[in-house]
Amino acid sequence: MPFREQYYIGERIDLLKNLIEIYKYQSVRLCASLFTELLYGMYGYFAKDRIVLPLPTISKHIRSRGFDHTAKLARSIARRCGGEYSESLVRKSNTVQVGASAELRKKQAALAYTAKNGLKKGSYLLIDDV
Repeated sequence: MPFREQYYIGERIDLLKNLIEIYKYQSVRLCASLFTELLYGMYGYFAKDRIVLPLPTISKHIRSRGFDHTAKLARSIARRCGGEYSESLVRKSNTVQVGASAELRKKQAALAYTAKNGLKKGSYLLIDDV
């Protein structure tokens, strides 16, 4: 099923771009709390009682960062909004999106993930860092 709605904190420029890069590439875990509060302030009403799924990060990036930044953010949002955290998605490929064209990114994303043991019925909130 295609996505019905998309939510985001803001355009990835200036301060927000710097914070995302600090979180992802310098492993500053405290940024997860900041992003959680920003999302909660903007969309907390929407996340309540949802099943919160992180888009899985490739293993190589988790090892280099020392943690899965998207999973940490999804857990934090689920906890803050009263949702349920789930790791029901798994990666089928290890493609890297950075530097790819928008068209290639869409193709890669369409083939990159699958549900692990199916998905239970409910409303989902999918967390990604892009």
